Amino acid sequence: MDYGNWDYTDLVTPDGTTSADAFSLHMLGDHNGAAGARISVGLIKSYGESRATVQQFSPNVPNDAADDPLVNVFDYGTAIDEVITNMLYDNDTPPYEIAEYPGDDLNMPKPLVVQDTTIVDGKATVGGFSSFCGLIEVESKSPIAEDVYSLLVELAPGNYRGIKADVI
Repeated sequence: MDYGNWDYTDLVTPDGTTSADAFSLHMLGDHNGAAGARISVGLIKSYGESRATVQQFSPNVPNDAADDPLVNVFDYGTAIDEVITNMLYDNDTPPYEIAEYPGDDLNMPKPLVVQDTTIVDGKATVGGFSSFCGLIEVESKSPIAEDVYSLLVELAPGNYRGIKADVI
């Protein structure tokens, strides 16, 4: 039985002319290729570039929020005054650098190494770990040209698409 290849999906976008741009996707890091001629697009970087994000001292709560009738509906004592004070003056700056979205080209653009091993007597065993979204990258290096490896991956059952994996 012949099986097909697992080809990565190419996305195609119009470029404002009579042609279109095709590119693949990767999870972490910067885009590859120039604007209008991308080879591969970083998903997290693209997400960070395309969404509204917090601004310094955001959310911008109006100063008259303390007098708002709907805010005061739950005023069964003096606790609401402290809640309104927190709403006005706390939690208005993010706990990270605004310009460096986690996972883009400036903030953790490379995958984390969670396991590492060395082959001894033709074998290596790696302990268990949980992978984000079930994504695993295997890198191998050998001084022997055209070396061949066999890889056995055992998956634990879980709630993310049937396997145990961390979900973003």
